[in-house]
Amino acid sequence: MIRYSILLAFAVFAAAQQQVITVRTGMVRYVEGAVLLAGEPLQSPDVDAPMTRLPAIARDAVLRTRLGRAEIQMGPDSFVRLAENGAVKMLANRIDDARLELQSGSILVDIARASAGGLMQIQVGESVINFRKDGLVRVDANPAAVQVYDGDCEVVVNDLATVVMSGRRMELRESAQPQVFVSSPSDAFLRWSGRRSAYLTLAGVIPSTAERRQVISVTEDLWWTYRYHGMKVYVRVEETSRPGRSGRGPRR
Repeated sequence: MIRYSILLAFAVFAAAQQQVITVRTGMVRYVEGAVLLAGEPLQSPDVDAPMTRLPAIARDAVLRTRLGRAEIQMGPDSFVRLAENGAVKMLANRIDDARLELQSGSILVDIARASAGGLMQIQVGESVINFRKDGLVRVDANPAAVQVYDGDCEVVVNDLATVVMSGRRMELRESAQPQVFVSSPSDAFLRWSGRRSAYLTLAGVIPSTAERRQVISVTEDLWWTYRYHGMKVYVRVEETSRPGRSGRGPRR
């Protein structure tokens, strides 16, 4: 059996095409406005571009926004969205060890399904935020703080770890404690991130039985691309048992 995790979809296009490629952490999936990667202007990837040609943030490289925003894929179902006038530096770009440094501005960490045994980590100054579960968390560089909309995260300040739960905000400074906050409906960055998440969710369709048979032999940690209703969707394929044996079925 094969477990499917529906991932990405971008815009409208015509012909049917299938393609298998490896997963990479740090792929820049979408940009709006002025965005720089390693000092070079970056345009939003062509909807028909193979994933192997998508821009990716190399280790120690910096992605910077001016009057723009960017969406970065950190894992199979994990995204970091960078607001205007922000900068992030890639510290580690492995699926099981994804680490970014937030140098300025704000990000939203959106984890739809955390990878088993994986770790995503955001560094802000001397503080570290660890993500091991599903959730939606905002991280600000100045003033340095985390704000948890859903799920939770672990904040480490001066070697002291604090778990920040949903509905709590915590400043990244010594002796700070999580405080209750009320989300603002006028937060344009949060609304934009919600639209991006909704586009991906709407495009997440489970392949038909006939399509599943075509990928039975695909190896672990590969992606299979297929097109459905004019949308381009990437499906991560994990072989959990041999064909013919019972196992876990498709999962959204």
